[in-house]
Amino acid sequence: TAMRMIDERPAEVEDRLQAGHWEGDLIMGAGNRSAIGTLVERTTRFLILLPFTEGVATTEGVRHAITAAMAELPAGLRRTLTWDQGKELALHQQITTATGTDVFFCDAHSPWQRGSNENMNGLLRQYFPKGTDLSVHTVEDVVRIAAELNDRPRKTLGWQRPADLVAAATAVLNSNDGHTLLYTNGGPLTSNLLAHAGIDRRIAPEDRRADQGQGHELEDRASVHDGVARGVRRWVGDARSAVGRRTDAAAARAVVDAA
Repeated sequence: TAMRMIDERPAEVEDRLQAGHWEGDLIMGAGNRSAIGTLVERTTRFLILLPFTEGVATTEGVRHAITAAMAELPAGLRRTLTWDQGKELALHQQITTATGTDVFFCDAHSPWQRGSNENMNGLLRQYFPKGTDLSVHTVEDVVRIAAELNDRPRKTLGWQRPADLVAAATAVLNSNDGHTLLYTNGGPLTSNLLAHAGIDRRIAPEDRRADQGQGHELEDRASVHDGVARGVRRWVGDARSAVGRRTDAAAARAVVDAA
């Protein structure tokens, strides 16, 4: 099937001024017999992890995993996906048809063209060491790890959390029918966007424990990726709830200060 190359991507992907552009890859386990998919949103650095508890990440498995995860995001947050030329994304046209996400491919042997994703993959090796069997990690494990990283303040984001920025982007999209370019003056999704979404960045973020969930480990592919989809919903929902709590706290503090 025809591939669209990275130089065909819209200009707004490169400048990181519009949310909804993703980079993706697989991190491999021992002997390339297991894998976990990684999706990183370029502007917010929001992370989605895709477990393959059955072992090898087949083309059909990768298609299903990406489609299930992306389907839980607003249309304005699933604009493009950039991948390397691995055969695991052979069904990219089906992903585009199902999600509306345009898929682009890096030049051969050019991992730096997915820089945010490569940096995240390096960080993830703290949780998923090289030379280990990645299929032993349950859906609950993977959702917990992604939630932990999405709740971690990032220097490159002005010490904001990826989960909060996705919530802010979602609020902006909802208020503008999903068509707004998220331009800011102070860097990617900084004070202007956060203020538009009602977030006071001066309020210290609350500690929030990731919901590790209950119940049995999900084994079949559909259940696994449905679990990840639920995780995406929960991450965004939790972040938006936290935003509301912080805004309420700021208002209450203003009343006390005025008194």
